[in-house]
Amino acid sequence: MSRWRVSWTGYFEQLFKADPPARTLDILGSTVLEADPSFSCEPPSLTEMAQVVNQLMGDKTAGICVYHDVTSTFKKTTIRMKKQNPGYGLHCHRAIITMCKLIGVQDMYAKVSGSTNLLNITRALFQGLGKQETHQQLADRKELHVVEFQDAYGSLPIVVASPKGGARSDPEPEDEIPHTKLDWNEVKASQGMTRSAWANLKRTIW
Repeated sequence: MSRWRVSWTGYFEQLFKADPPARTLDILGSTVLEADPSFSCEPPSLTEMAQVVNQLMGDKTAGICVYHDVTSTFKKTTIRMKKQNPGYGLHCHRAIITMCKLIGVQDMYAKVSGSTNLLNITRALFQGLGKQETHQQLADRKELHVVEFQDAYGSLPIVVASPKGGARSDPEPEDEIPHTKLDWNEVKASQGMTRSAWANLKRTIW
């Protein structure tokens, strides 16, 4: 067990076991508990907590762990996460930014739709990250090489995973009509339908 995990565990053990001091009000004579009891150790930093999370999850969250675009819904909260190239940063809700820093996600775009309840956002985020498929798992399931394209290399495909049993000879079948899930808000934005129909109306001033 690492020293960061020991520090983290000891801090929260004191947090749950400590009895906060009490004081008596002069007017009402009632007892009010103070919210901040004193502790003998400092809380762990974000770096230490991230290292503990990586150890608990077997280093699966180290570095960039968003393998593909994923949509996750919990109750009335929907999060659409998109993988981005290195250096893009975190462009998402402030709660998602904090959690991504803890688990090691460095580049991601995420849009929250519906309720912005923090508990719902947390559950939806971890459900989405947990149900995604790694490049190696996708290659083994499809029995094909998995490639990705980056702006720095232009149209040159980069092989990121290969099937363990070798790639099959027949290509992946394609439907005549691709089954692509579209977001209606993005469709309206691309068609210029987000603006009001009355935006360009000329009004006569008397």
